[in-house]
Amino acid sequence: MVIKTIIHAGLELRSPFVGLTDTRIENRVIYHTRKLHKSSKIQAVYSAHDFRHYFAITEYSKNKDIYRVSKLLGHAGIRVTETYLKGLGVIE
Repeated sequence: MVIKTIIHAGLELRSPFVGLTDTRIENRVIYHTRKLHKSSKIQAVYSAHDFRHYFAITEYSKNKDIYRVSKLLGHAGIRVTETYLKGLGVIE
Protein backbone atom coordinates (compact mmCIF):
# COMPACT_ATOMS: atom_id res chain seq x y z
CA MET A 1 0.00 0.00 0.00
CA VAL A 2 2.81 2.44 0.83
CA ILE A 3 4.59 1.69 -2.45
CA LYS A 4 1.40 2.31 -4.42
CA THR A 5 0.90 5.58 -2.57
CA ILE A 6 4.45 6.72 -3.33
CA ILE A 7 4.03 5.89 -7.01
CA HIS A 8 0.58 7.50 -7.16
CA ALA A 9 2.03 10.70 -5.66
CA GLY A 10 4.61 10.79 -8.45
CA LEU A 11 7.54 10.38 -6.07
CA GLU A 12 10.77 8.51 -6.71
CA LEU A 13 10.33 5.03 -5.28
CA ARG A 14 13.92 4.66 -4.04
CA SER A 15 14.11 8.14 -2.53
CA PRO A 16 10.64 9.64 -2.13
CA PHE A 17 11.80 12.40 0.22
CA VAL A 18 14.73 13.70 -1.81
CA GLY A 19 14.76 17.50 -1.80
CA LEU A 20 12.57 17.79 1.30
CA THR A 21 13.82 19.22 4.57
CA ASP A 22 13.56 17.23 7.79
CA THR A 23 10.90 19.63 9.01
CA ARG A 24 8.82 19.20 5.86
CA ILE A 25 8.98 15.41 6.13
CA GLU A 26 8.05 15.55 9.81
CA ASN A 27 5.12 17.85 9.08
CA ARG A 28 3.84 15.53 6.33
CA VAL A 29 4.03 12.49 8.59
CA ILE A 30 2.12 14.26 11.36
CA TYR A 31 -0.46 15.65 8.91
CA HIS A 32 -1.20 12.24 7.42
CA THR A 33 -1.19 10.32 10.69
CA ARG A 34 -3.53 12.95 12.15
CA LYS A 35 -5.94 12.35 9.25
CA LEU A 36 -5.74 8.59 9.76
CA HIS A 37 -6.31 9.03 13.49
CA LYS A 38 -9.36 11.26 12.94
CA SER A 39 -10.86 8.62 10.64
CA SER A 40 -10.18 5.95 13.31
CA LYS A 41 -7.81 4.02 11.04
CA ILE A 42 -4.97 4.28 13.57
CA GLN A 43 -5.06 4.74 17.35
CA ALA A 44 -2.72 7.73 17.69
CA VAL A 45 -0.94 10.50 15.81
CA TYR A 46 2.66 9.56 15.08
CA SER A 47 5.81 11.47 14.20
CA ALA A 48 8.67 10.44 11.95
CA HIS A 49 10.71 9.82 15.09
CA ASP A 50 8.04 7.44 16.38
CA PHE A 51 8.59 5.37 13.23
CA ARG A 52 12.37 5.58 13.70
CA HIS A 53 12.01 4.41 17.30
CA TYR A 54 9.78 1.53 16.24
CA PHE A 55 12.30 0.55 13.56
CA ALA A 56 15.21 0.65 16.04
CA ILE A 57 13.36 -1.47 18.60
CA THR A 58 12.19 -3.98 16.00
CA GLU A 59 15.63 -4.37 14.46
CA TYR A 60 17.36 -4.67 17.83
CA SER A 61 14.81 -7.27 18.99
CA LYS A 62 15.61 -9.54 16.04
CA ASN A 63 19.06 -10.59 17.27
CA LYS A 64 20.27 -7.96 19.77
CA ASP A 65 22.92 -6.78 17.29
CA ILE A 66 23.52 -3.21 18.45
CA TYR A 67 26.25 -2.68 15.84
CA ARG A 68 23.82 -3.48 13.03
CA VAL A 69 21.20 -1.13 14.48
CA SER A 70 23.81 1.60 14.85
CA LYS A 71 24.74 1.27 11.19
CA LEU A 72 21.09 1.18 10.04
CA LEU A 73 20.29 4.34 11.99
CA GLY A 74 23.39 6.12 10.71
CA HIS A 75 24.73 6.85 14.17
CA ALA A 76 28.28 8.19 14.47
CA GLY A 77 29.21 5.52 17.01
CA ILE A 78 27.97 2.66 19.13
CA ARG A 79 27.68 4.88 22.24
CA VAL A 80 25.04 6.96 20.48
CA THR A 81 23.03 3.82 19.75
CA GLU A 82 23.42 2.59 23.34
CA THR A 83 22.10 5.90 24.66
CA TYR A 84 19.29 5.84 22.10
CA LEU A 85 18.16 2.31 23.02
CA LYS A 86 18.48 3.05 26.75
CA GLY A 87 16.25 6.08 26.28
CA LEU A 88 13.67 3.88 24.59
CA GLY A 89 13.84 1.41 27.48
CA VAL A 90 15.15 -1.41 25.28
CA ILE A 91 18.44 -1.97 27.10
CA GLU A 92 19.69 -1.12 30.58
